[in-house]
Amino acid sequence: PMNNIGYSRFNQVRWRSTATDAFPPPTGKSGLLHRYNMWSQRSPIICITVTSSTLWCLGDLSAQYIEGGTSTPVAKSTEERDQMITSSSTGLQRFLPPSLRYLWSKDWFTVEIGATDSSSGFCLDARRLVATTVFGSLIAGVGGQMWYKYLDHLVLNVIKLENRGTRFVITKWLIECAFWHPVTLFTFWVFVGLTGGGDNLDQIKRQLQSDFMGTLAAELCLYTPVDLLNFSKVPLHLQVVVCNVASFFEAIMLSYLHNLSAQNEKNGGKH
Repeated sequence: PMNNIGYSRFNQVRWRSTATDAFPPPTGKSGLLHRYNMWSQRSPIICITVTSSTLWCLGDLSAQYIEGGTSTPVAKSTEERDQMITSSSTGLQRFLPPSLRYLWSKDWFTVEIGATDSSSGFCLDARRLVATTVFGSLIAGVGGQMWYKYLDHLVLNVIKLENRGTRFVITKWLIECAFWHPVTLFTFWVFVGLTGGGDNLDQIKRQLQSDFMGTLAAELCLYTPVDLLNFSKVPLHLQVVVCNVASFFEAIMLSYLHNLSAQNEKNGGKH
């Protein structure tokens, strides 16, 4: 096994960020932040997957709680469920045989919490929750980690800007705003719409036309201070972690706005 000095040098070489040394690896042997930092260096993919999926899951749970639960009623019998699935087979459901639509129906994944005889309680849309969590782990988590490594390489080795300089930070921020934020927002809208919302492509297209630019503007307002802090002060291997903290609030915003847009679409475009 490596001794402490060898292991420390190994990690510094493995994760050395040419972007900044503002936050060097911690030297203490205890504490939550130290343990998380060591975990992120030993198992970066597992660490970022667990962190991002957890935050996006909590974000969507918060969004659903703010919304007051899904508006889709919970079917009380097999006959009612059959009727709902037959009449609302949209999105990817229409490509499945009827016998498999149970596994894809929104009703099947809707869970009532706190229901009584006089009240329907809070309806948790578990399928939407799973879709948001998967997006957070794969796109925002693993994809984000790969993106930040590539962005750092692009600005330093291709554009050849000075590390931690003003032009360095502004250039990374501009590329982030021009590419990463629009692409991930578009991916979120399509992925969650098809897998978590039961929308078809025409519905998603109308939602994007009416709400995409406004949602992107809100996301840029949220992430601009986060990006500037990230690119100027945070080492490369922790940049995705910082964005994951912001992604908790982004998940609330995106889940809420996407579901609001979907509801408006189903209600005939009434806001």
